[in-house]
Amino acid sequence: MRFNLKTRIFRAVLYLGAMTHLRHFRGHGIHSPYAYNLVRNTIYKRHVVGSDHSLFEAMRSMKMPRRSSVQIQNIMHHLHCTSWRIVSGVGDMAGLGAETLVLTHPDIDKEGLLKVFRCVKQGGGSMIVIFPRSNSYRHAICRRLCRKGEFMSIDNRRFTLMQFSPKLPRQHYKL
Repeated sequence: MRFNLKTRIFRAVLYLGAMTHLRHFRGHGIHSPYAYNLVRNTIYKRHVVGSDHSLFEAMRSMKMPRRSSVQIQNIMHHLHCTSWRIVSGVGDMAGLGAETLVLTHPDIDKEGLLKVFRCVKQGGGSMIVIFPRSNSYRHAICRRLCRKGEFMSIDNRRFTLMQFSPKLPRQHYKL
């Protein structure tokens, strides 16, 4: 398999970024009690909390690694979301409330990702961008949105959680 120069440079930069990415390892350096509790009780659990495994099974069918699937299922349980939806475009956004966890499909385009972001932000809910580093434009969009600091975000390499509640600290955590 041949890679062009742009792809090689992008992967090298991601590798170097991954080496310096352990800023908030195991919750160290997270000074918000809410964010610390979220990280300790969802990200670092090795088994699914609760009886509902539907989101876990959906993530596994999308080729998400087991540990990341467990983490996303635990996030849904911790946020007390009653439902979840994987959106691949703006047409899937009808009827979403703040109690619905929105997950973006890995194949969603740039414009669709931004529109989903605006819809969820306006509703005050939570969303997870699955595989934010799958290509350079997804990575750039997620970085740009998290850099604005208008919401709380937790970046875990395989997914990025974004919560749009005015009660939460507006901070970006890298795990």
